[in-house]
Amino acid sequence: MVGTQPFAVELLGDMAGAFGSPDAAMKRLRQLAVMDLLKQHKISQGKAAEMLQLHRIDRWQLTAEFDIPVVDMTPRELEDDMNVAIEAARRTKERQKSAE
Repeated sequence: MVGTQPFAVELLGDMAGAFGSPDAAMKRLRQLAVMDLLKQHKISQGKAAEMLQLHRIDRWQLTAEFDIPVVDMTPRELEDDMNVAIEAARRTKERQKSAE
């Protein structure tokens, strides 16, 4: 669980009312702040989900809403991860064959 710190925000005019309620405004502002940190690569997707207390599928939907890729890797990072996955699959098949 992520700790919280009080932070005052002043909204112009009827901005809070446009969100529907003060609680809805705070929730949306929190989402905006976390998604901005994620977009800037200051936090990970897992940290964003933790901060917003979201399940993985809900995080995917929110990142899509903010046009943030679910997979945000360099081509080299993707290649490395694919190689690890291929090696893990190879080892699993070997273990299964030796268990027969």
